[in-house]
Amino acid sequence: MTGLSGVLKIDADVADAQEKLRRSLLVFACALMSCSVMLWLAIYWMMGLKYSTNVPLAYQIISITSLLIYLKNGNFIIFRFVQLSLFLFSPFIMQWSIGSSVTSSGLMLWALLSPIAAIVVAGWRESIPWFVAYVVLTTLTGFFDYMLGVGEQSEASMKAVGVFFAINFTAM
Repeated sequence: MTGLSGVLKIDADVADAQEKLRRSLLVFACALMSCSVMLWLAIYWMMGLKYSTNVPLAYQIISITSLLIYLKNGNFIIFRFVQLSLFLFSPFIMQWSIGSSVTSSGLMLWALLSPIAAIVVAGWRESIPWFVAYVVLTTLTGFFDYMLGVGEQSEASMKAVGVFFAINFTAM
């Protein structure tokens, strides 16, 4: 059983209203992020960032596959782990494929969705490792940006970088 009826059936099997809400919110976030990723994929493709389009494409495939598996077997813990991992790692991988924090317009900011979503769908205690992972990845990215001095040359113009900074910070 897939689609909305699958979500409704899985939710019917859960007695706790809070848990139903958590599951529904993560399914909604998964769908919303998949739509956002399609937009990013199209924009990057039109800008000529062909290599970087592999990241949102892989994100899309993994995310939708995990959703379909969740709708089939109802294992929320695995679905939650996959989605939170995608929320955390995909922005960093995407940013690294583009270059630096500047040339990617602060794309790693999107990774903050992972620990925030973890608070909502798993609780504050289970969100701590996601926050720690975000801080570690952000620190490593900053360190490598500084040490490698990347960002002076990019396939994207500075005007495009500015627009994407505005989009990333507004969307977040």
